Amino acid sequence: LRSLQRNSLARSGLCSVPMAQDDDEPDCLGESAYVALLHGSEREFFLYALLLGHRLFRLDHQTPRVLMVGRGIKGEKGLPDYPSPFLESPARETLEVMWQVREVNLIDAPVADKTSR
Repeated sequence: LRSLQRNSLARSGLCSVPMAQDDDEPDCLGESAYVALLHGSEREFFLYALLLGHRLFRLDHQTPRVLMVGRGIKGEKGLPDYPSPFLESPARETLEVMWQVREVNLIDAPVADKTSR
């Protein structure tokens, strides 16, 4: 069943994205990875990311799991932006048990954001 699931994911293109090859990050080398984005500051998102990482590990422990975490979170209704709480210890260290954590700059796209402001 795991082989069937992995093959169907590969055919769909969901796990066949080439990773950037960087000498400083040897764990990211390869042809495929499971990649997710953690954005926001809700505690539930943190738990979902841990659960997803664990489930992916159980499904396929050989394929790298990369969690992109947005560096900053936009403040609501005129409040200043603030850093992601998930990039600070101990949250980051906990995520790194299941994921290779990568900090990313988020794109400000109000059209794609469903948050009421």
